[in-house]
Amino acid sequence: MDKKEQLIQLLAELGAFFSKCDADYDIREKDFVSRYLKVLQDNNAIAEAMCQSLQAIDESEFSIEQILSDTKSFMTLLDKEEVSDCMSAIDEFIVKLIHADGIVHEREELYLKQWREVVRLYSLNA
Repeated sequence: MDKKEQLIQLLAELGAFFSKCDADYDIREKDFVSRYLKVLQDNNAIAEAMCQSLQAIDESEFSIEQILSDTKSFMTLLDKEEVSDCMSAIDEFIVKLIHADGIVHEREELYLKQWREVVRLYSLNA
């Protein structure tokens, strides 16, 4: 998988994780992720096979440990000058997602804080 495909896969994993981590997979969160994937497909950013793979990710369950590990793995693919902008864009995606249902739950805040700390620590060492 190239860097772009890995970014898209990570976004799908983050979407699946953060939309379910509060134990309430709200339809607005599901729609947010679905619309995001549809825009990518409509703009030919992803192939049909990749889109099907991403839809399967939406049905998967992820732990915070797996999310943090996959984030770190993705960050190792980035050039030093790409890290800040790319991770800021991913952070914005997560924030929009956790606000999609109009309620930011305690677990969402906790996991976002943990994710940001991993990103911050990696960025310091990049």
